[in-house]
Amino acid sequence: MLADLLTWTRLVRIAVVLISIAVGASGERHGPARLYGARWRTARLAAKVASIDPELGKQLRQVSARVARQARVLEDELHRLRPLEARLEQVVRQVEDTSDEEVDDELFERLAERFGLLRVRPALQRLEQAHPDAPDDEP
Repeated sequence: MLADLLTWTRLVRIAVVLISIAVGASGERHGPARLYGARWRTARLAAKVASIDPELGKQLRQVSARVARQARVLEDELHRLRPLEARLEQVVRQVEDTSDEEVDDELFERLAERFGLLRVRPALQRLEQAHPDAPDDEP
């Protein structure tokens, strides 16, 4: 009984996808030549995928939207970070000029660590390794 209901639900989903593609987003009907075009083949493949794994499409859309949204936020913050690093370097030079204290690389690095700057590049490297196109290190 449950298996029949799941099969019926999958068939309804497939039918809805196929009808929506045939009708089109604007509600205009397309001719038969258009029906077998790329949109039709894509819809047919999506329906087959949904018949095997009904939640996959929804999960991919949700995760993809979140990743894209977070990438935009991260990109904005990274654009703000470089000028802030430059300001820090400028202010440290001013400190050196107005005092007799020289700031060597080790001291500057400790200051950068105190402000959290040294966590940025390793975090970006982890992101690069988590990129969907990055090769897996697993055997």
